[in-house]
Amino acid sequence: MATAAAPTFLPAHKLGRDRVRLVDGGVWANNPTMVGIAEAVSVLGADIAQIRVLSLGTTTALQHRSRRLDCGGLLRWGLSGTAVDVILRGQSCGAHTQALHLLGAEDVLRIDPVVPPKLLRLDRVDADDVLGWAASESRKLAPLVRERFLDHQPTPYTPLSQRLEEVPHV
Repeated sequence: MATAAAPTFLPAHKLGRDRVRLVDGGVWANNPTMVGIAEAVSVLGADIAQIRVLSLGTTTALQHRSRRLDCGGLLRWGLSGTAVDVILRGQSCGAHTQALHLLGAEDVLRIDPVVPPKLLRLDRVDADDVLGWAASESRKLAPLVRERFLDHQPTPYTPLSQRLEEVPHV
């Protein structure tokens, strides 16, 4: 419930007896690429040189932003209705750029198609529009994904809990 509680559309999810309020993780990691890299290295002990990232976005709507926003101010940004989008997009671009710096462009691929404004709105989605865009993007990007990410046989996944059980306790 919490991962889907986008605060601009849905109420916070209240968890447990303490009624901790949780909202969508996209609020702090709209593009979780850096979270994945950090956890792969710190929690799973992965060698950063072996990490490759295939990052799937949820589309980016082409936006026009008035030059009046250049002057700043809460009123201008509030009335424009674009502040939240700019914040989320900024975090996403920042995470992608950081991943490129850490891993190199050959080991990071972000798929986040640009679509016309309001075509694929979260609160009004037409299945045919989604399928049409997905088919078009897939025809363009499938060869690149195949070449960069499907060229090896991964080692079998062992859950962290199982690995912790194998560590002798002192």
